[in-house]
Amino acid sequence: MHDPEFLLAALKSMLKERRIGYAALAAELDVSLLTVKRTLNKAAVPLDRLLEICRIAKIDFAELVERAAAIKPRHTFFDAKQDELFTRCPPMLTYFTALQSGQSPADIAKQFHLMSASTTRYLDALAGVGLVKVTGSGTWIEVESLMEPPVGFSPGSSTLARLSAAFLTSVVERVVAAASRHDADFSLLKPLRLSERQYRQMTGELYDVVNRYSFLSESVGFAADEDERPQWQLAIAASLADRTSDPESAIRNLKPNEAT
Repeated sequence: MHDPEFLLAALKSMLKERRIGYAALAAELDVSLLTVKRTLNKAAVPLDRLLEICRIAKIDFAELVERAAAIKPRHTFFDAKQDELFTRCPPMLTYFTALQSGQSPADIAKQFHLMSASTTRYLDALAGVGLVKVTGSGTWIEVESLMEPPVGFSPGSSTLARLSAAFLTSVVERVVAAASRHDADFSLLKPLRLSERQYRQMTGELYDVVNRYSFLSESVGFAADEDERPQWQLAIAASLADRTSDPESAIRNLKPNEAT
Protein backbone atom coordinates (compact mmCIF):
# COMPACT_ATOMS: atom_id res chain seq x y z
CA MET A 1 0.00 0.00 0.00
CA HIS A 2 1.41 3.38 -0.97
CA ASP A 3 -1.63 5.52 -0.21
CA PRO A 4 -0.65 8.87 1.37
CA GLU A 5 -2.67 8.09 4.51
CA PHE A 6 -0.67 4.92 5.17
CA LEU A 7 2.62 6.63 4.39
CA LEU A 8 1.71 9.27 6.96
CA ALA A 9 0.59 6.64 9.47
CA ALA A 10 3.90 4.83 9.05
CA LEU A 11 5.79 8.09 9.52
CA LYS A 12 3.95 8.89 12.75
CA SER A 13 4.55 5.38 14.04
CA MET A 14 8.29 5.64 13.34
CA LEU A 15 8.47 9.07 14.95
CA LYS A 16 6.81 7.67 18.04
CA GLU A 17 9.32 4.80 18.16
CA ARG A 18 12.09 7.43 18.14
CA ARG A 19 10.26 9.48 20.81
CA ILE A 20 10.09 12.54 18.55
CA GLY A 21 6.96 14.65 19.16
CA TYR A 22 5.38 17.67 17.53
CA ALA A 23 7.33 20.18 19.63
CA ALA A 24 10.69 18.66 18.73
CA LEU A 25 9.80 18.61 15.04
CA ALA A 26 8.65 22.22 15.15
CA ALA A 27 11.97 23.28 16.67
CA GLU A 28 14.05 21.36 14.10
CA LEU A 29 11.95 22.58 11.16
CA ASP A 30 11.93 26.15 12.52
CA VAL A 31 8.15 26.41 12.23
CA SER A 32 5.35 26.83 14.74
CA LEU A 33 3.88 23.94 16.67
CA LEU A 34 0.53 24.63 14.99
CA THR A 35 2.14 24.30 11.55
CA VAL A 36 3.53 20.87 12.42
CA LYS A 37 0.18 19.72 13.79
CA ARG A 38 -1.62 20.84 10.66
CA THR A 39 1.00 19.28 8.39
CA LEU A 40 0.87 15.87 10.06
CA ASN A 41 -2.92 15.79 10.19
CA LYS A 42 -3.46 16.46 6.49
CA ALA A 43 -4.37 13.68 4.08
CA ALA A 44 -0.82 13.87 2.70
CA VAL A 45 2.47 15.61 3.49
CA PRO A 46 4.32 17.44 0.66
CA LEU A 47 7.28 15.36 -0.50
CA ASP A 48 9.90 17.99 0.35
CA ARG A 49 8.53 18.31 3.88
CA LEU A 50 8.30 14.53 4.22
CA LEU A 51 11.95 14.13 3.22
CA GLU A 52 12.98 16.87 5.66
CA ILE A 53 11.16 15.15 8.53
CA CYS A 54 12.81 11.84 7.59
CA ARG A 55 16.21 13.55 7.64
CA ILE A 56 15.60 15.03 11.09
CA ALA A 57 14.34 11.73 12.51
CA LYS A 58 17.05 9.70 10.72
CA ILE A 59 14.42 7.65 8.90
CA ASP A 60 15.44 6.03 5.64
CA PHE A 61 12.79 6.95 3.08
CA ALA A 62 12.89 3.49 1.51
CA GLU A 63 12.22 1.99 4.95
CA LEU A 64 9.28 4.36 5.38
CA VAL A 65 7.76 3.27 2.07
CA GLU A 66 8.33 -0.37 2.99
CA ARG A 67 6.64 0.13 6.36
CA ALA A 68 3.64 1.81 4.70
CA ALA A 69 3.36 -0.99 2.14
CA ALA A 70 3.36 -3.60 4.92
CA ILE A 71 0.43 -2.04 6.75
CA LYS A 72 -2.47 -4.47 6.88
CA PRO A 73 -5.35 -2.84 8.76
CA ARG A 74 -6.98 -5.93 10.29
CA HIS A 75 -8.61 -5.82 13.69
CA THR A 76 -7.09 -7.43 16.75
CA PHE A 77 -9.87 -8.80 18.93
CA PHE A 78 -10.16 -8.80 22.71
CA ASP A 79 -10.27 -12.33 24.14
CA ALA A 80 -12.89 -13.69 26.55
CA LYS A 81 -10.97 -12.72 29.72
CA GLN A 82 -10.41 -9.18 28.50
CA ASP A 83 -14.05 -8.83 27.48
CA GLU A 84 -15.17 -10.11 30.88
CA LEU A 85 -12.98 -7.50 32.60
CA PHE A 86 -14.58 -4.68 30.56
CA THR A 87 -18.05 -6.05 31.34
CA ARG A 88 -17.33 -6.32 35.05
CA CYS A 89 -15.66 -2.89 35.20
CA PRO A 90 -16.67 -0.60 32.26
CA PRO A 91 -14.20 2.20 33.20
CA MET A 92 -11.40 -0.28 32.48
CA LEU A 93 -12.12 -0.09 28.73
CA THR A 94 -12.06 3.73 28.80
CA TYR A 95 -8.73 3.66 30.63
CA PHE A 96 -7.25 1.17 28.16
CA THR A 97 -8.48 3.28 25.23
CA ALA A 98 -6.78 6.34 26.75
CA LEU A 99 -3.51 4.39 27.01
CA GLN A 100 -3.89 3.26 23.39
CA SER A 101 -4.29 6.88 22.32
CA GLY A 102 -0.87 7.70 23.74
CA GLN A 103 -1.76 9.10 27.15
CA SER A 104 0.46 8.11 30.05
CA PRO A 105 -0.90 6.90 33.43
CA ALA A 106 0.18 10.28 34.84
CA ASP A 107 -1.78 12.13 32.13
CA ILE A 108 -4.90 10.09 32.84
CA ALA A 109 -4.55 10.48 36.60
CA LYS A 110 -4.27 14.25 36.26
CA GLN A 111 -7.23 14.51 33.89
CA PHE A 112 -9.58 12.37 36.01
CA HIS A 113 -8.17 13.18 39.46
CA LEU A 114 -7.21 9.56 40.15
CA MET A 115 -5.48 8.51 43.34
CA SER A 116 -2.31 6.48 42.93
CA ALA A 117 -4.10 3.41 44.30
CA SER A 118 -6.67 3.61 41.49
CA THR A 119 -3.96 3.94 38.85
CA THR A 120 -2.32 0.82 40.26
CA ARG A 121 -5.64 -1.07 40.19
CA TYR A 122 -6.24 -0.12 36.55
CA LEU A 123 -2.76 -1.12 35.44
CA ASP A 124 -2.67 -4.35 37.46
CA ALA A 125 -6.03 -5.45 36.06
CA LEU A 126 -5.07 -4.65 32.45
CA ALA A 127 -1.71 -6.38 32.85
CA GLY A 128 -3.45 -9.37 34.43
CA VAL A 129 -5.41 -10.08 31.25
CA GLY A 130 -2.48 -9.45 28.92
CA LEU A 131 -3.45 -6.03 27.57
CA VAL A 132 -0.43 -4.06 28.80
CA LYS A 133 3.06 -4.57 30.14
CA VAL A 134 4.03 -2.32 33.04
CA THR A 135 7.61 -1.54 34.05
CA GLY A 136 8.94 0.79 36.71
CA SER A 137 7.27 1.96 39.89
CA GLY A 138 6.36 5.05 41.85
CA THR A 139 6.52 8.24 39.80
CA TRP A 140 8.31 6.48 36.92
CA ILE A 141 6.03 4.02 35.13
CA GLU A 142 6.30 2.83 31.55
CA VAL A 143 3.28 1.15 29.98
CA GLU A 144 3.45 -0.83 26.74
CA SER A 145 0.24 -1.85 25.00
CA LEU A 146 0.27 -5.48 23.93
CA MET A 147 -2.60 -5.06 21.45
CA GLU A 148 -1.89 -3.98 17.88
CA PRO A 149 -4.40 -1.43 16.56
CA PRO A 150 -7.06 -1.38 15.34
CA VAL A 151 -8.69 -3.22 18.24
CA GLY A 152 -12.23 -4.54 18.40
CA PHE A 153 -14.66 -7.00 19.98
CA SER A 154 -15.50 -10.47 18.72
CA PRO A 155 -19.09 -11.46 17.85
CA GLY A 156 -20.93 -12.46 21.01
CA SER A 157 -18.99 -10.05 23.21
CA SER A 158 -21.04 -8.92 26.21
CA THR A 159 -19.20 -5.58 26.24
CA LEU A 160 -20.04 -5.08 22.56
CA ALA A 161 -23.70 -5.81 23.30
CA ARG A 162 -23.77 -3.21 26.08
CA LEU A 163 -21.98 -0.55 24.04
CA SER A 164 -24.10 -1.22 20.94
CA ALA A 165 -27.38 -0.93 22.83
CA ALA A 166 -26.35 2.35 24.44
CA PHE A 167 -24.96 3.81 21.22
CA LEU A 168 -27.86 2.81 18.97
CA THR A 169 -30.29 4.37 21.44
CA SER A 170 -28.19 7.53 21.37
CA VAL A 171 -28.09 7.54 17.55
CA VAL A 172 -31.87 7.35 17.34
CA GLU A 173 -32.28 10.22 19.80
CA ARG A 174 -29.48 12.48 18.54
CA VAL A 175 -29.45 11.77 14.80
CA VAL A 176 -32.46 9.90 13.42
CA ALA A 177 -35.24 11.47 15.47
CA ALA A 178 -33.60 14.81 16.26
CA ALA A 179 -35.37 17.98 15.13
CA SER A 180 -32.00 19.64 14.48
CA ARG A 181 -28.85 17.76 13.53
CA HIS A 182 -25.14 18.48 13.39
CA ASP A 183 -24.14 19.04 9.77
CA ALA A 184 -21.81 16.02 9.97
CA ASP A 185 -24.43 13.63 11.41
CA PHE A 186 -25.19 10.76 9.07
CA SER A 187 -27.81 8.02 8.99
CA LEU A 188 -28.77 5.53 6.30
CA LEU A 189 -31.58 3.00 6.20
CA LYS A 190 -31.90 1.10 2.94
CA PRO A 191 -33.95 -2.05 2.23
CA LEU A 192 -32.02 -4.20 -0.25
CA ARG A 193 -32.93 -7.22 -2.34
CA LEU A 194 -29.65 -9.05 -2.85
CA SER A 195 -28.53 -12.62 -3.29
CA GLU A 196 -26.66 -14.19 -0.37
CA ARG A 197 -23.42 -13.82 -2.34
CA GLN A 198 -24.04 -10.13 -3.08
CA TYR A 199 -24.94 -9.46 0.54
CA ARG A 200 -21.75 -11.15 1.79
CA GLN A 201 -19.69 -9.20 -0.72
CA MET A 202 -21.25 -5.89 0.37
CA THR A 203 -20.72 -6.51 4.10
CA GLY A 204 -17.15 -7.65 3.42
CA GLU A 205 -16.44 -4.42 1.54
CA LEU A 206 -17.95 -2.37 4.37
CA TYR A 207 -15.81 -4.26 6.86
CA ASP A 208 -12.65 -3.51 4.85
CA VAL A 209 -13.52 0.20 4.70
CA VAL A 210 -14.07 0.37 8.47
CA ASN A 211 -10.80 -1.50 9.09
CA ARG A 212 -8.96 0.99 6.90
CA TYR A 213 -10.23 4.02 8.73
CA SER A 214 -9.94 2.32 12.12
CA PHE A 215 -6.24 1.90 11.47
CA LEU A 216 -5.88 5.57 10.55
CA SER A 217 -7.85 6.49 13.68
CA GLU A 218 -5.97 4.34 16.18
CA SER A 219 -2.44 4.45 14.76
CA VAL A 220 -1.86 8.19 14.91
CA GLY A 221 1.50 7.83 16.65
CA PHE A 222 1.15 10.84 18.97
CA ALA A 223 -0.31 11.46 22.38
CA ALA A 224 -3.97 12.36 22.68
CA ASP A 225 -3.21 15.91 23.81
CA GLU A 226 -1.46 16.48 20.46
CA ASP A 227 -4.31 15.04 18.41
CA GLU A 228 -6.78 17.73 17.35
CA ARG A 229 -9.06 15.47 15.29
CA PRO A 230 -12.67 15.24 16.48
CA GLN A 231 -13.91 11.86 17.67
CA TRP A 232 -16.80 10.22 15.81
CA GLN A 233 -19.04 7.26 16.60
CA LEU A 234 -19.94 4.79 13.86
CA ALA A 235 -22.48 1.96 13.98
CA ILE A 236 -23.28 -0.38 11.09
CA ALA A 237 -25.84 -3.15 11.44
CA ALA A 238 -27.65 -5.36 8.94
CA SER A 239 -29.96 -8.37 9.11
CA LEU A 240 -32.70 -10.16 7.24
CA ALA A 241 -35.76 -7.94 7.01
CA ASP A 242 -38.43 -8.49 9.67
CA ARG A 243 -41.78 -7.27 8.42
CA THR A 244 -43.28 -7.53 11.90
CA SER A 245 -40.88 -4.85 13.19
CA ASP A 246 -42.96 -2.10 11.52
CA PRO A 247 -46.64 -3.17 11.73
CA GLU A 248 -47.84 0.34 10.87
CA SER A 249 -46.47 -0.06 7.33
CA ALA A 250 -48.28 -3.35 6.55
CA ILE A 251 -50.69 -3.15 3.62
CA ARG A 252 -54.29 -3.18 4.91
CA ASN A 253 -57.73 -1.84 4.15
CA LEU A 254 -57.78 1.93 4.55
CA LYS A 255 -60.45 3.83 6.40
CA PRO A 256 -62.39 6.57 4.63
CA ASN A 257 -60.33 9.75 4.29
CA GLU A 258 -57.29 8.07 5.92
CA ALA A 259 -55.03 8.89 2.97
CA THR A 260 -56.32 12.38 2.29
